[in-house]
Amino acid sequence: MIKFQSLNEKKIVLLLIVFSTFFSFLIGIFQIHKIHKKNLIELNSEIDPKTFYGFDFHFYGDAGFKWIQIQDLQSKNFKDITCSYPGKEFDPNFVQTKKTGVITIQNESCYYLFPYALSYIMYFPTIFWGQIGIMVFQHILVGFILYWMFQIGKILKLDFWKIILSLFLIRFGTSYGTSVFDLEEHILTGFLFLFAIYRLLLKPNKLQIWMSGFCIGLLFLFRPETCVNVLVYPLAIYNLSVDRIKNPMSQVKIAIFGIVSSILPILLLNQVLVHHPLGIKAFDPIHYVSFGERIVGLIRNLFYYSPFYFNPLLFQMPILVFALFQFRFHQYQKESSEIKFLYTFLWALPILILVSPTSATYYLGLRFAYFLYPIFVILTFHTVHLDTLNKKIGFGLLYGWSIVTLILSFNFSFLIYKGYDLNYTLLKQNKTEVVLVRDMGALMSLSDLYLSGKNILTFEEKSLIEMSQEIEKLNPDTEISIIQSRYSGAPIQLGQIAKAYSLKSKIENASISVYKYSSIKH
Repeated sequence: MIKFQSLNEKKIVLLLIVFSTFFSFLIGIFQIHKIHKKNLIELNSEIDPKTFYGFDFHFYGDAGFKWIQIQDLQSKNFKDITCSYPGKEFDPNFVQTKKTGVITIQNESCYYLFPYALSYIMYFPTIFWGQIGIMVFQHILVGFILYWMFQIGKILKLDFWKIILSLFLIRFGTSYGTSVFDLEEHILTGFLFLFAIYRLLLKPNKLQIWMSGFCIGLLFLFRPETCVNVLVYPLAIYNLSVDRIKNPMSQVKIAIFGIVSSILPILLLNQVLVHHPLGIKAFDPIHYVSFGERIVGLIRNLFYYSPFYFNPLLFQMPILVFALFQFRFHQYQKESSEIKFLYTFLWALPILILVSPTSATYYLGLRFAYFLYPIFVILTFHTVHLDTLNKKIGFGLLYGWSIVTLILSFNFSFLIYKGYDLNYTLLKQNKTEVVLVRDMGALMSLSDLYLSGKNILTFEEKSLIEMSQEIEKLNPDTEISIIQSRYSGAPIQLGQIAKAYSLKSKIENASISVYKYSSIKH
């Protein structure tokens, strides 16, 4: 085994981080450009694909509405976090927003169901390069996460080859590899969490204990579910301190004070801004189920969730297998205080699995635990001892499969992006001023077209005929477009509006249809 000096190891790690960041970004940009160019060809767009050399990148789905939230805040000079509703002319009471899944109505105001703090922070990289700027920023954040993992590995005295493999696994074997191309709060929460852990392990004095507690409390701004870590963190501090000082509870109190120092202002701010201390997520219309139903759902989702998502056992479980495979309780008792400190955070995982609502079980609760992945991996490589051939083979298979899942999920993510981009390019060609959106699949394809000045409404609470009659009454002779995703179930009964509107044109692709109608003059 080659022996590296500390300075050389640091240089090697920094070079690998820089290289992996540029490699990931360039591959992503190439894929985005390639996808959009193919979509232009498929739609016979007025833009000549042969002369298209730029990038037309957009966030879609939930990320699309987070991007819309940023634009909305910017248009209001960041003084108002309520949302702009493009269908308000025909739906002043927000009746048609109740089941959108991205908007909630509270106290006669409209709010996006996403953390407003994320929008404020993510605005800054958009100053330089729009939506691409956010992608660059998230790549940089993941680079810092990798560097802090390296430093934590050095503090724990891990072998250099184990540190390199752990960094590669986090960067290219977990969802961090694909989430950099999305607009996700879990990259920011992972950044804050690992920074707090690194600073604390580097110098576990009173100031660092308070600061790390403060940073972990800040996670509450982005995901209320991270309150589980608020419960676990004092116990982790106790495990870190019990073998070091005579009165470990004194440091536990400092940790709790650090958490309270950040969470209390957040609770008050949420109460002032959205009228609930837990923030906007408190109004998320999630379907909560009984404990028994949740356990059945966990078992079912372990092997099968949806044809649109990877089997969770294959997609995220290799990390869990890695983290738990080598664990031995009798060895834990002999571990250093730093290792016991990190192991304590693993208690957050079963708590998240058991207390999360149904929607949290997509990946067995792991969508709320992304920030724990680096801890999983560090502990795994700490416990790995490849002293037999069987262990080497098992380790190689698990490690290799984790990388394979990233390749699969990378391709899958861009396959989804291709569909959204195709829909967006198609919808961008639609010039009507009133747009009726049938379902979530169509709504999530709109991206920044949502605030393009058109009247955009969903129609779940009312029938299509009632909506069209209301539009005709308020704005006669108006052309309307009806958008429906192919995945929304039964097709729209368009004959309902035949007496008032005539079909002018129909455009569609493999996943979405746009029907354009003009009013019949009587």
